[in-house]
Amino acid sequence: MKKLLRPILTTTFLLILLSTPYWFWPPTVSANPKTFMTSGDEEPNYVGVAEYYDNRKCAVTITMDDLIYNCSEWQNSLAMFTAKKLYHTVGIITSHSTIPDDWNFIQYWVNQGYTEASSHSRNHVHPPYTEEEKGRRKISYEWQINGSKQDILGNLTLPHWWRYGDKEFVYAWIEPYGQSDGVATQWFGKCGYLIDRNVDTFTFDFSIWGGKLYNRIGYSDSLEEHIDAEVLNWNLDYAYEIKGIYHLMLHPSLIDWSKGSYADQHTDYISNRTDVWYVPFGLLYLYRWIYDQNIVNVISTGSGQNKIFRIGISSVNHQNYGVSYPITYVFDIPPSWTSGYVYYRYRETDPWTLMTKKASNDFFNGIDASRFDFIGHKAYVSVGFSELSDTIYLQLRNSPHRKPLRGDVNDDGTVNAIDLAILGKSWFKRVGDPRYDFRCDFNDDGVINAADLAVLGANWGAHA
Repeated sequence: MKKLLRPILTTTFLLILLSTPYWFWPPTVSANPKTFMTSGDEEPNYVGVAEYYDNRKCAVTITMDDLIYNCSEWQNSLAMFTAKKLYHTVGIITSHSTIPDDWNFIQYWVNQGYTEASSHSRNHVHPPYTEEEKGRRKISYEWQINGSKQDILGNLTLPHWWRYGDKEFVYAWIEPYGQSDGVATQWFGKCGYLIDRNVDTFTFDFSIWGGKLYNRIGYSDSLEEHIDAEVLNWNLDYAYEIKGIYHLMLHPSLIDWSKGSYADQHTDYISNRTDVWYVPFGLLYLYRWIYDQNIVNVISTGSGQNKIFRIGISSVNHQNYGVSYPITYVFDIPPSWTSGYVYYRYRETDPWTLMTKKASNDFFNGIDASRFDFIGHKAYVSVGFSELSDTIYLQLRNSPHRKPLRGDVNDDGTVNAIDLAILGKSWFKRVGDPRYDFRCDFNDDGVINAADLAVLGANWGAHA
């Protein structure tokens, strides 16, 4: 009888408290005030999306024209860029009239993680895409523009950055002969391309959004036009100085790839810098689309270290463009912080996962990671969307999560009247109800009821 008396009395007491107005109770002080902050300057605040991944100083991208099959120049160039961790975008001629594409060769380099596949038309002819050119049929705009994209998707398996579930994406078009027209531009937008590269030179800035995709844009310099490494190096220095983009264009078959060549010297010079963002051309503009088109929405709930940031994207944009590549979100952090931790999850009911932490002198690109600047009082959180949901949840803290204490709804280290009050506001509420609070659903059955109250009661007064 005594064994049953305690839970009966505890539950009766809790039910009385549950019916008592929250304003009647005296305020409760956090059990650990050093790690539980309340509001204002003592909590992180969202600033916006960084212009470059991880708030880097400038970006480096490389585009390569006329990939059809394996030859020594392509093999050597792709091997050099991959070894030096230089991301690059290859323009594939997908249905050449005389030479079949070597898709196994292309797949091998795509699998190495540094090669992006882009469309360079089906048979490399001038626009307009009608009638014939030197015996090569142009067929139609759809055949050239959508057809080349479908050839890539049908013959290659693209990596995570270019996927959303079973759907894959080709973001960039490389113009044959550097030429295009208005009808082609309409087809680029219709087929989901985000950027179209021409052959304008000395370009160090982003293109401008044109309504369906970014306007066609050129590159900074060509590796085959300047064979002096010092001249090429100056272009990177200039991009770095103006915080711009160094875009290197090349045709591998026209270049000497031997060790010690000017190509080897220049790629040594531009590679492995920790304050430079290395990124394929298509992903550069996927990121830019998020940055300047207000594609994501960020709201927050809670306060202090328990503040949760919810990043959302529309289902249409998520499905049409994937956005698996990490986007960097910037936060102000309190001046008092000397350590930092970022936790993330994709659904409200998922457990929190600690994000990889990086420092400014670490070399990394395109990974989910957090970096804290305690001098500038900033946090840079890079994370991509998942196929699990259209949301990302983030929590920034200056101390790691404690081992969860069941019943501690507000995660202040104590199970007390505040937790009971929060549970009371969700009493008998189910998933889908605006007053349902997942934090109170201790058994994850989708409803706040006596079973959850019993969990809270069993730990009443406990401390973490």
